[in-house]
Amino acid sequence: MSIHVTPIPSTIVLVAPDFSLGTANAAGSATTTVASDSTLLAFDTTVPTTIAYGATAATGSVDLPSRRDHTHGNVADPASGLAKGWGQHNSAGTLQSPSFNCSVSNAGAGEYTITWLTDFDSGVYSFQYTPRSAAYRATFQGMAAGSITGRTWNTSDATTNSEANFAAFGDQ
Repeated sequence: MSIHVTPIPSTIVLVAPDFSLGTANAAGSATTTVASDSTLLAFDTTVPTTIAYGATAATGSVDLPSRRDHTHGNVADPASGLAKGWGQHNSAGTLQSPSFNCSVSNAGAGEYTITWLTDFDSGVYSFQYTPRSAAYRATFQGMAAGSITGRTWNTSDATTNSEANFAAFGDQ
């Protein structure tokens, strides 16, 4: 008895993969063969641009993960939650460095006028005023969009010049 073997022609042509990435599965229509050791593009190495403040979220259009041209939403105001004015003055009322968005003048014994270089939207904002020594106490009054008055007292309740730190938060 003899066995007859019919050779199978090896006419298989392997091609480079040409897959598309999408948001849903879809069957292709090609009749080509892909080798099992082919490489599939799965990551885009392009670095996206910096996200701008106030940007809204958007789906990208490039068919490569992570869709390099997509964007994430971001806060509308980069200064939200940050002090809009701050500083420290010495007992003479001289503004110490560093400071931000303010000037200070001594308006009398223990009284300091803090003027905002950029006014607040109104006279309603949060203001913290603290003497730099536990031997003094401080308060403020005359809150306006463009300025506020800070006062310092000694332990005998006399208005007395003192060093103080301050910060203001609100809409400008």
